[in-house]
Amino acid sequence: QSGGYLLGSADSYGTIYVPFGDTWVAGKRHIYTLIFGGGYTDQGEAVLNPIQFDAETTGWVDANSNVNVKP
Repeated sequence: QSGGYLLGSADSYGTIYVPFGDTWVAGKRHIYTLIFGGGYTDQGEAVLNPIQFDAETTGWVDANSNVNVKP
């Protein structure tokens, strides 16, 4: 929230580790959803930092309906 980086910087990435364990079962589909915002450094120190991003929306604009889209 302060705009600072706890791991890495605006110009470089940092490695983060997420502890995980499971047993795969034959014939079953396994789906994993990783919610970013935490993890650990290679030294085991917790890193709790939400992903920072900016979103922008613009109004809908009618487009030309005579566009010829060739396959």
